[in-house]
Amino acid sequence: MLGIAKRVFLFIGLVVGAGFATGRELALYFYGKSLFTVIFAGIFLGVMFAVFLIIGRSGSYQYYRNTILGKVVSTIMALIVVLNFVVMTSGAEELLYEVFGIKFLGVLTGVATGLVASRSLDKIKNMNLTIVPLLIILIIYVTHGNTSNIEGDTNIFSAVSYVGMNMLMGGYLILEEGEQVSNRDILISSSIVAVIFSILLVVILKGIWVYHDASMPLYILSVLKGVKFIGGIMIYLAILSTLLGCAKLIFDNAYHLIPYKSLAVLFIVILSVIAYFIDFKTSVDIVYTIDGVVGVVFLVYVIAIYIVKRKWKKEKL
Repeated sequence: MLGIAKRVFLFIGLVVGAGFATGRELALYFYGKSLFTVIFAGIFLGVMFAVFLIIGRSGSYQYYRNTILGKVVSTIMALIVVLNFVVMTSGAEELLYEVFGIKFLGVLTGVATGLVASRSLDKIKNMNLTIVPLLIILIIYVTHGNTSNIEGDTNIFSAVSYVGMNMLMGGYLILEEGEQVSNRDILISSSIVAVIFSILLVVILKGIWVYHDASMPLYILSVLKGVKFIGGIMIYLAILSTLLGCAKLIFDNAYHLIPYKSLAVLFIVILSVIAYFIDFKTSVDIVYTIDGVVGVVFLVYVIAIYIVKRKWKKEKL
């Protein structure tokens, strides 16, 4: 069960970055949408989590990476990860300035993730075992008593594109986790992901509905609840866990192109400095919208490769 918990919390930690932990991305995707849309997104995220574990176990993702089309997709993925890293570092900068009134703390965070990016994800998994449960407790606390009704039209594309956005990075890393899981583990872990996200999405949206146009609505709720410092730190740690995953992907791609660790780290440092000059809210609204569209294409592509590979194997036999 510990392995399942680590896998679940790794995934949650990878997708609750600056956009989710601040509430900004949820307002972007779901404000004005129906309750059904929100719950469907949570369930569909759990389904895609299971699908990516199954695909990862099959090894078909290794096949598509070695094709010309696969390399094109990997390049697009790398660019998306770079954009998300800049957005999240920008979020860390804005958040830490709000909490401490000190500039450049977010930039230093980005630099620090670059310095540890060459290491494995094991430490991130262990860190998420603590961060994710504490973040969930914080969300429940700050949203309690500050709820509004979720109202609007049903929009399945919003739900699917939201899931696609999250699978761009979370799914990309989860593919590698699939190599070592059983059907039972996949069923249990994906069910947990679906339940947790369905509940969290509803709870958060009910809480931030009035503050949907704010840069960091969840942080506003933390301030209103009198836990400004604790809330700020917990949101920061959630951003940090995703930043580490982003930095890991950027480092691996950069190191693959230029086999010098120092240059790969320097690239991440440069991105961190650029993030200081980026407006968090504006960048989330632009980049995460792009992420959603690209994410849907990515879902279709990875699943299609899996189906084609399986059919080709059967025909060969």
